[in-house]
Amino acid sequence: MTPTGPHPNSSSRRDVSGLDDHDPLRALADVPNSAVPPVEGVHRRAAAIRRGQRRTKLGVSAGLLASALIVGGVLVPQSDNDPGTRGTVQAASFIGLARAHAGTGSDCGVSYGVNVPRRQWVNDPRAARLTAWIPAEATGEPVRGVNVHTDGITCLPLAPAAALYTEAPKQGLSLWADVARPFRGEEGLRTVQVRGTTAELLPLPGNLMLSWTEPDGTRWVVQGSGLDEAAIVATLDDLTLEGTTVDPDSVPAPWQQSPAPDAAQPFSDWTWDVEYGPSGYTQDAPGIRLGVKPLVEPIATGVARGADLYTFTRVNGHVAIFQTDLLGCVRWDDAGLSYSVCGSQDMDLLVKLAEQVEHVATTDPRLQAAPDLYPADDQAAQESAS
Repeated sequence: MTPTGPHPNSSSRRDVSGLDDHDPLRALADVPNSAVPPVEGVHRRAAAIRRGQRRTKLGVSAGLLASALIVGGVLVPQSDNDPGTRGTVQAASFIGLARAHAGTGSDCGVSYGVNVPRRQWVNDPRAARLTAWIPAEATGEPVRGVNVHTDGITCLPLAPAAALYTEAPKQGLSLWADVARPFRGEEGLRTVQVRGTTAELLPLPGNLMLSWTEPDGTRWVVQGSGLDEAAIVATLDDLTLEGTTVDPDSVPAPWQQSPAPDAAQPFSDWTWDVEYGPSGYTQDAPGIRLGVKPLVEPIATGVARGADLYTFTRVNGHVAIFQTDLLGCVRWDDAGLSYSVCGSQDMDLLVKLAEQVEHVATTDPRLQAAPDLYPADDQAAQESAS
C-alpha cells in the first residue's frame, strides 16, 4: 500500500493545557493497541498523522506503514463509497485489538498525542524511568534537543500473552488472549482446524492472522510471519494455554520468547526522545534519534507482522532488530523498556551507538543543557499552520 497525498485535517482537538499535538512519526510507528477507538477518532488520528507527515517531510514506505498499523482486531474498510475498494483488505486495515469485555477497557480511547513541557516532566518519575543519552561525540552531531511525549491513552494497552521468534529462519509469532472476535466476513477469510477446534484465518500482506476460542471460553488471536499456515498451526497445537497465559515451558524449539512487559510497573504511555544533528530528524538530513518508552509490545511482535522487514542483530547481548524504514532503525528491549536508535541505513553504526546508550537522571547537566525539541513558540506556529 502506498500512502496517498494530503487530506483535509480534522477540526476537533483535545484541549490539554500547555501541551501540543506534534511528533507524527511516533504516532505512525507506535500505534497503541489498547482498544478499538471510535471511527471518528480513527479519522481524527489519521488526519493528525497526515498533517504531521507534511510537517516533517519524512518519506515513509508502504512496508513500514503495514508493520506499524497492522496490530490485529477490527477491520476499517478503505471506503464504503468507492466501488473499486469496497470489501477489500488494506495493509493498514487492522488498528487495534478489542478486549473481550467492555469493563476491561474496550470503551477507552487515545488522543492525538502531545508533548509534555519540561517544567512538567523534569521532576516526574515517569520521565525519570525513561531518560537516556548517547554521548554527542559518539554521534558526531550536536544535540538538537530532548522531548517527552504522551499519546493520552486512557486505559491499559493490550499486551501480547506471548511474542515468539526464531532468527534462522526469520520468523515471528504473537499471541493475544481474551479479545473480542476480530473478523466479520472479511474478503479472504476462511476456516482451519487449530487445537482441536475451528479457527478463522485471514491472510494479510506479509503475515497470517488466526482467531479461535478455547474450551474455557477465552478467545485468542495469533499473528505470524515468516512461516506458513501449517507451521503456525503445528506450533499452536504444541503450546499449553492456561487461561490468558502461555506456559513458557511448552514453547517448542527453536522458538525463543521475548521478555514480557513489566507487570509490576504502573502503566505510562510517556516516551523519551533525543535528537542529534543540526536539522532534526528529516529525510534530507536525518541525524540520529534515540527513543525510549515502556515496553508493551516486544520486538518479536513486529517480526510477527512482517518478518521480511527486519534483520536480527544484538545490542549489548540483547536480541535486536534492524529495519531500513524510518531512515533506518535498531530496536531492542531491556529491563521493561523499549529502545530505538534511528537515522542511518548502516546497521553496524546504529548498533555501535545503541551500545553507548546510558540511563541518566533528569537532572543530568548534559540533559539540562539540551534545548527542547519543540519549543513553545515553535509549537504555537505549527498549530497555527495546521
